[in-house]
Amino acid sequence: MGPTRAPEPHESTRVSNGLKEFLWNLDGLGKVHCLNLGPAWQTTLNFFIERGFRVSSEDILRGWKAFLTEEETRLREDAAACERWT
Repeated sequence: MGPTRAPEPHESTRVSNGLKEFLWNLDGLGKVHCLNLGPAWQTTLNFFIERGFRVSSEDILRGWKAFLTEEETRLREDAAACERWT
């Protein structure tokens, strides 16, 4: 397994048994695809990849925040350009 990353300041560090309970349900499954929609931990990804799972990961909240930031910047620049023309 790879090194673990330190949690970011806004991330929870609480202990969860959700993964353990989830894994009990996977026992005996064939080829599986796993989709993670939150922040990815390398050790968790490695766990599934080493067992032959196909893993896709996208931190949709971080992506949405980046989109909104870019959109806000674009709108401010457009508004500034319009003010120069009036």
